[in-house]
Amino acid sequence: GMGVGISYESFVHLHGCLVEGNTTTNVLVHGEGSMLRATGSIFRDGRPNSDGLFGQGLILRNGGVGYLDYCLVSDNVTYGIAAAVIGTLLHFSHGEVRATSQGTGKGILEGDKESVQGGDGLLIFWADSQIVGSLVSDNERAGLWLADSSSTLANNVISGNGSYGVAMQNCAATTEYADGDNFVVGNAYLLPAGQKQQISDSPGDIPPAALPELPPLLLE
Repeated sequence: GMGVGISYESFVHLHGCLVEGNTTTNVLVHGEGSMLRATGSIFRDGRPNSDGLFGQGLILRNGGVGYLDYCLVSDNVTYGIAAAVIGTLLHFSHGEVRATSQGTGKGILEGDKESVQGGDGLLIFWADSQIVGSLVSDNERAGLWLADSSSTLANNVISGNGSYGVAMQNCAATTEYADGDNFVVGNAYLLPAGQKQQISDSPGDIPPAALPELPPLLLE
């Protein structure tokens, strides 16, 4: 099962911790009032569950909040970090998200049964994020997949990702991004020749990576 579960009105501070090898997700932050503060910690090697689904590094959803500084998120499946649903906030600074591989999951929306492959370093979906001074590299699909979200990207290096370095799906107008403040290069090597863009504000209708169903205890 998951390594750390933080639900409604709970607060956890992880400092200098290693969370690895858990199934479905290493860390879940779920519900209004739930917060993770992590400094100098490692979240790696998330593994698919018994149904062969998911294996993420961290999930924040339904109003969960995460402040991560100087953290490493690596070698997870489907995505490294996902922040989803209105009211959810991710602040990630001076860290690294790398080597996320594609996996299998159910659709992100209720009733959605399609399988998606993911492989994104960070997925921000209907949520807010600030990604600052960080390295996002060597993920199998996009470095950052931003969908219907509000994000600030500043002083990051985004490199070596198989698809777009930054994909903005229905959110280009709500993404604060300056070319001079971010170094985005060497991405999109898996895309067809005519689609090899480092940054895309129209990545199409490719579904974002999925969110797993929550354990009953965390839905109460």
